[in-house]
Amino acid sequence: MKRISITSLVLTLFVLLPSCKKSKALTKESSSRSLNTQLLHHFDKNRSEAQFIFVRHAEKRKEDNPRLTEEGTARAKVLSQLLEKVEIDRVYSTDYRRTMETATPTAENKNLKIMEYDPRDLAGFSKSILENHSEHTLLIVGHSNTTPTLINHVLGEERVEKILETDYDNLFIVKRLQDGSLQLEELHFDQSGIKSL
Repeated sequence: MKRISITSLVLTLFVLLPSCKKSKALTKESSSRSLNTQLLHHFDKNRSEAQFIFVRHAEKRKEDNPRLTEEGTARAKVLSQLLEKVEIDRVYSTDYRRTMETATPTAENKNLKIMEYDPRDLAGFSKSILENHSEHTLLIVGHSNTTPTLINHVLGEERVEKILETDYDNLFIVKRLQDGSLQLEELHFDQSGIKSL
């Protein structure tokens, strides 16, 4: 049985390690590239005049006006990757750390300022959405109790139920079609992107 010299072992590792790192980098890049195309077919400017994307804030810590947990921060980044190739005109958030931190990665990627809205006046905000953004694509970040209510105000009917306190993966898209009608689509996402149910 031949003995492998330490020199040849070191040389083999020296050759293989960079290719392993390169492979991991390519996998990460490929994953990112696949994330940023997963939502594209949900946005067809030829069929709809406006699109309103609603999400609840990502996972939060247990404290007053909490920030996001590490998992929540990762989810906010995934959201921004999913929306990377979607033309976003405005980003809206309530004035809380958890919603602002969820909106920030997307706003920064799009070079947009986060616009604040009042969660205590959802009827007024829904009216503003419909009247002032008839041809825009918006990202609107809210809470488990406000996001369904806001969507229902926009739709003019009770379609979305309250989001459970433990649910952070909902992504709703309300489309205003060219005939003026509104269409609701409910999706879910995690670290790998859009989940098929």
